Amino acid sequence: MRAVVKDANVLIDLATCKLTDAWFALGIETMTTSFVWNEIERKDHGEILEEWTTKDRFKIIEFEADELVQVLELH
Repeated sequence: MRAVVKDANVLIDLATCKLTDAWFALGIETMTTSFVWNEIERKDHGEILEEWTTKDRFKIIEFEADELVQVLELH
C-alpha cells in the first residue's frame, strides 16, 4: 500500500505523537514532495522522519524543472 502525504501537518503529527514506528510498521510506503518536506520546521521532527528515508520506507520526491512547469501550467 502507498500513501502520499500532501500536507506537512500529517508528518508533524506523526512525529509529535511519536507514531512513526507504528505508522511504518504497517508497511505503508509513504511519499511526499520536497515542497511539503521543507515545511517541517522543527529539527527534531525532521530527524525523526528522516530516519525512515534511510530505510526506504519514506520517500521525498524532488520535481524536475520541466515537471514544475507542468504543475504551474495546471494551476
